[in-house]
Amino acid sequence: MRGDSRLYQESSDLFVTSIGARYKLSESLQIEGVESLRWSGDNATQIGVRSELSEGRTVYAQQRFVDQFGQESYASVVGAEERWGQGARAFSEYQLESGQLGLRNRAVLGIGKRTQVLRGLTIDAGYQRSQILSSSGAGGLNTGSDLSQDALTLGFEWLARADLKASGRLELRFDDHDDWTGRRDQQQYLAMGAISYQAHPDLSLQLRLNFSETEDLIFKATSASFLDASLGAAYRPRDSKWVAVLFKLAKRYERRPVDLAVEDPISEESDVATLSPIFELPLGFQIVEKLAFKRYALKAPTLPTSISHTLLWINRLNYHLTGTWDIGGEYRFMRNDLSQSLAHGALFELNYIIKDAVRVGLGYNFTRFSDDEFARLDESYAGPFFRVVAHY
Repeated sequence: MRGDSRLYQESSDLFVTSIGARYKLSESLQIEGVESLRWSGDNATQIGVRSELSEGRTVYAQQRFVDQFGQESYASVVGAEERWGQGARAFSEYQLESGQLGLRNRAVLGIGKRTQVLRGLTIDAGYQRSQILSSSGAGGLNTGSDLSQDALTLGFEWLARADLKASGRLELRFDDHDDWTGRRDQQQYLAMGAISYQAHPDLSLQLRLNFSETEDLIFKATSASFLDASLGAAYRPRDSKWVAVLFKLAKRYERRPVDLAVEDPISEESDVATLSPIFELPLGFQIVEKLAFKRYALKAPTLPTSISHTLLWINRLNYHLTGTWDIGGEYRFMRNDLSQSLAHGALFELNYIIKDAVRVGLGYNFTRFSDDEFARLDESYAGPFFRVVAHY
């Protein structure tokens, strides 16, 4: 599991240990506390009280203290939420934050309703508005707000058939910046969808789609966009427990956010095909093979499109220590035609199996590249790692 290298500086930034407790003082009143310590030294403390005024009505207050990069900040939070009827809900929250950039006030309110319109079909609609007011350089609060945000959401879930499931969500966001901030207004569209189909008792299919686009309302142009689509298939013969085959086709397109007044956007496009057979062997051994092909294109406005092809081959041997513990080792190869390079090396890992399709792993990667087909080739993934793996 790796974070964005633009946000972390070393491996210890990636790990956080948290401990929390909640104590019920009475039937309607409880206190809570959480302490989180990042292995690099940052820490955060949260204490709070929550009271249930009546059935479905709750108020809460929290105080948060954060020490990050040697800078201390705090946030005072007061909120309330209410649930009524069949799936209706409303909430409001006020936050007062203090940090190295000064004071910031944030108010959030929202309302939503989940309704079953037909047998097996449920829709969920909601609206949320937030207002942010920051302190000025003179130390006082500016007149008006720095930013107001509005979001409309509409989702659905279809579970009418045992062999077919579908869900989706649409969201429209609008950011209205005050003129004095120097930032331009923008709107964003988001869409998410998933379909699962049991085509045969031995064969399951899954389709996923995530899409977002951000438009600069002053320049009337797209400042950022993202597309992530995949089609997967899992073949698990019920009469042959010793073999399983996983296959995936995926596409990702990304145009990262930029200021259109300063620079033109750069886009990245990846197409991936992956095949992974799994074989159970006698004496508790398991062989896992993975073969992946990736086409990557980098498009810059004033330069020719750069295209590369990468082939990844992983050979893995696992041993089932117990019903819930596995130990494994693998040797992997990666070939890239643009750099004319061949990288290879070993990896070792200890897995804890939560369920048949979900496992948690801790290990060490002796290579510099990842088994994630969309991982960047100019970053190093060597060293200790922690990851969660799930198969559908």
